[in-house]
Amino acid sequence: MLNVLEQEEQKALVTRCQMERITIISIENSLQFPINAVLDIVKPYVNLAAIDTIKNRLQKLMSMLTNKRYSQGMLKGCPDLFLPELKLFIELKRRDGGVVSAEQLKVHKILRNYGYKVEVCHGAKEAWQAIENERKK
Repeated sequence: MLNVLEQEEQKALVTRCQMERITIISIENSLQFPINAVLDIVKPYVNLAAIDTIKNRLQKLMSMLTNKRYSQGMLKGCPDLFLPELKLFIELKRRDGGVVSAEQLKVHKILRNYGYKVEVCHGAKEAWQAIENERKK
């Protein structure tokens, strides 16, 4: 099966919404820092032990920054995307096996209790179908 990254699915969905003039807001819930990309850049210049040290330090930095964002009110488990005119949140997962966490389920319940719609969609195609279904209502 084709393993498409969630970020690629999200980009495809956002592009489609923009083409259709649908306001879509990405809710950045975590810091997506490309640690492996940085390691690929520095590999030719350092030894293997240094790579491990750099990786550990980058992971520690990301943890610190994420914790700082949580202390400033970032809500763990918030859906990825929001379409204001449809009052629709979309939790976007990979087509092949993305799993909803316990934190996400709690936030989805809170949002639904406030009258918002929350859809968990596996891939951009499924998310687009959810959007189309809401637009028809």
